[in-house]
Order: sequence, then C-alpha cells, then structure tokens
Amino acid sequence: MSKVWHVLVFKTRPEVTPALVEEIRAMFRECIGACDGLEWMRAGSNTSSSQFAEGWAEGMVFQFRDLAARDAFLIHPLHQAISEKARASFYSDLVVCDMEVEGAG
Repeated sequence: MSKVWHVLVFKTRPEVTPALVEEIRAMFRECIGACDGLEWMRAGSNTSSSQFAEGWAEGMVFQFRDLAARDAFLIHPLHQAISEKARASFYSDLVVCDMEVEGAG
C-alpha cells in the first residue's frame, strides 16, 4: 500500500518572526499521535538558490498511512485550528501537493 506525502510550501508574510515559524511548526508536530495515520512530519526553511524558489520561505512534508488518514487529518479540529491561525498570520500564499509514494517507510 502506498503512503501519502502531503507537501506544503509557504510564502510567509513579511512580518513573520522566527518565533512564529517555530510556533506553527510546533503546532503541526502536536498533530503526530493526535491524528490517526499521521506517521511523521518534517519542516524547514527554503535553502534553494533557484529563481523559481524566490519568496517561498518555508516548507513541510507529512507522511500519512494512506489517503483515508490524509483526508481525516484535513478535517481534524487540530488541523483546522492551525490552518486558521496560519492563514491569518503566517503565510500570504501556499502550494499544496499530495502524492502517493511507493516504498516510503
């Protein structure tokens, strides 16, 4: 069975501080164990020198057991609360890419 990677890339607002970046990351980390099927998440700042990366400051990758677990996460109250806070104070634009990944562990 394929795992599902949920990839987020953020253009952060100009006023975002390192403390807010860590707060948002910590809120997402709290979902591990609280959201069934969320196996892990990783977060980091963009280090790409590509012209296509300009402005895309932060990224996150989540691994889910399957599509059903990803779907349940999207409507989970924790995710909804984080999304609301992030929309209001963290990012000005967002790209989401979900993919089924064979052989992911």
